[in-house]
Amino acid sequence: MKRSEPLRVGEIIEQALNQAGGRDTYLQQQACFLWADVVGDVINRYTTRRIVDHDELHVWLTSAPLKNELRFIAPQIIDTINRNLGAVVINKIIIH
Repeated sequence: MKRSEPLRVGEIIEQALNQAGGRDTYLQQQACFLWADVVGDVINRYTTRRIVDHDELHVWLTSAPLKNELRFIAPQIIDTINRNLGAVVINKIIIH
């Protein structure tokens, strides 16, 4: 049996996700969790729910003025989330 170079835990997890076909789902869930980091604590306090459906991030907020403001900066939020993920996962943010 031939020995191979040791792999890091992160590399092993990535290989397992790729083989199981769960990488896209993992990245979508990661995008939901990144919302709080990208928009900050103040905006996240008004967030009640986040889901990703295909390439769209759906976000429910309790503040109408905040919903309107976030629509203007949605492209920057999308860019930041995708940059943090290292892949284009989100193409659109829908604010409810």
